[in-house]
Amino acid sequence: MNQKHPSFLVYGPSGSGISTALQAFRDHGFLAIAGIQPESAERFLLMAEEEGKPIALAPEINPDETSADTVKAALEALKARFPELKMLYLSTPTPVLIQRYAEKDKPHPYETNGLKNAIEHEQGLYKQLKPLSDYHVDTSTTSALELALKVAKVLGIQTEAQPMTINLLSFGFKNGAPNDAEMIFDMRFLPNPFYDESLRPFSGLDKPVKDYIFSFPETAEFLEYWQKLLVHSLPLYQRQGKTRITIGIGCTGGQHRSVCLTMALANYLKEALPDCHVRITHREQQNWPQPTPTPQR
Repeated sequence: MNQKHPSFLVYGPSGSGISTALQAFRDHGFLAIAGIQPESAERFLLMAEEEGKPIALAPEINPDETSADTVKAALEALKARFPELKMLYLSTPTPVLIQRYAEKDKPHPYETNGLKNAIEHEQGLYKQLKPLSDYHVDTSTTSALELALKVAKVLGIQTEAQPMTINLLSFGFKNGAPNDAEMIFDMRFLPNPFYDESLRPFSGLDKPVKDYIFSFPETAEFLEYWQKLLVHSLPLYQRQGKTRITIGIGCTGGQHRSVCLTMALANYLKEALPDCHVRITHREQQNWPQPTPTPQR
């Protein structure tokens, strides 16, 4: 390995991506070890110093057997003993951790009184340790590839920008905003076709609705500014290692305005950002009414 790197301590709650991060360190020539006791870290760091090889350690911290103050004191002692040691903290909100464990159908390592209680208990300890970190990565919407790219960035290693998928999601606020969108835009400032009975059964995919929405000059004016904003900002997300991003586009019911503007934006982004893959989802589509067919004469 040509570049000399400091050693790292990687920590965070169970399910936050510790194993993925350690594999990324291994890919860059680190010795990576998980599940060590905090009091054993000094021995491993001394061994790495003797061998002249960087090491990434992930301590095992049982919230039922130790306190945040005890762990904090141990980590502070390590920093004092090894000034070049860097600490990378991985965080994930409780609802996301609950979903991850539920999807994998596996028990939480410290689960004794329900999954939610176990996660919240562990989160309480780690939140007190967060201020010790030199680097912090929120892995709630981060894929394994994105986390690996973030580790490379922490190490100062240049990586090529990866192709990015842009997920455009139309939705209705009355059914709740999506919780996995990095950006949410509200189209409820535009006139609502719902109040025109002749347009109500149609959707933003239909020409009569599109003609109505774009008959107002503010629609085209907003679209122009919106497109410029996203064409400027999306490549910056890509540069930060994002390989996918979800943009929520909402109106009241998720049938007219949000759908129409989603399609207009998708058509523009496909041409303006040809290296990105644009995907479209209309979340409420299954609940749209069916227009009455025009009688054949």
